[in-house]
Amino acid sequence: MSQYKNSDDYNLYYTDTDSIIIDKPLKYDVISNDIGLWKLKNELKEGVFGSPKLWGAKVVYPINTVNEFTKVRGYMNALKYSDLKKLLKKGASLNLKQEKSFKCISKGYMSFIKQTYKLITTDFKRKLIYRNKKLVGTTPLILKDGHLISK
Repeated sequence: MSQYKNSDDYNLYYTDTDSIIIDKPLKYDVISNDIGLWKLKNELKEGVFGSPKLWGAKVVYPINTVNEFTKVRGYMNALKYSDLKKLLKKGASLNLKQEKSFKCISKGYMSFIKQTYKLITTDFKRKLIYRNKKLVGTTPLILKDGHLISK
């Protein structure tokens, strides 16, 4: 994965364990359904990348059809892309309702609890950069000897 994260051949917008979002197509010799190669999914039209495991996009798939999707760690329901975009404003958050299941294997039952899931972009490991009250990027926070030395 590091060869794709550090390449000068394209701009990397988002990466996760098994995926990358870049500004132009990969070379065809690294795309295949074989193990160890990239699987080409969609052409990205627009994307929002709030924090790790919090992102969404408008993609072209199938041909000439624009579809939207979101990925939100810990949230069990569907989230509209337009709602995710609201998080780009500084200080914005979403309070989402969901029903979450909890297993108690030793007692042999499962319970369901209704809860509010508060969704925010964070700068826990990175500094969020805003221009005109819109999130436009991040830079890493640098620690030395347990102290923050740059923002």
